[in-house]
Amino acid sequence: LSGIENNPATNKIIRVYPNPSQDFLYLEQQDLLPIKQYQILDIQGKILLENIWKYEPIKISTLPAGAYFLNFQDKDGKNYTTQFVKK
Repeated sequence: LSGIENNPATNKIIRVYPNPSQDFLYLEQQDLLPIKQYQILDIQGKILLENIWKYEPIKISTLPAGAYFLNFQDKDGKNYTTQFVKK
């Protein structure tokens, strides 16, 4: 990924909560978006966590406090990016 930025349209498709969060992020899909995998990136764009999404909360308790990007990829390879804050 290059030029990572928050995409406001993503917030209409995927709701990430609570934000800020401390231990887990929960996802609520507004549409039936077939999410395949996710990545958590720091503000420099470095991938810190990457996994297949299994419709379970995403554990973030090991991340230091700060701002992060959460990038989702659907089955067609399209990316959706939003931000969250880790307490």
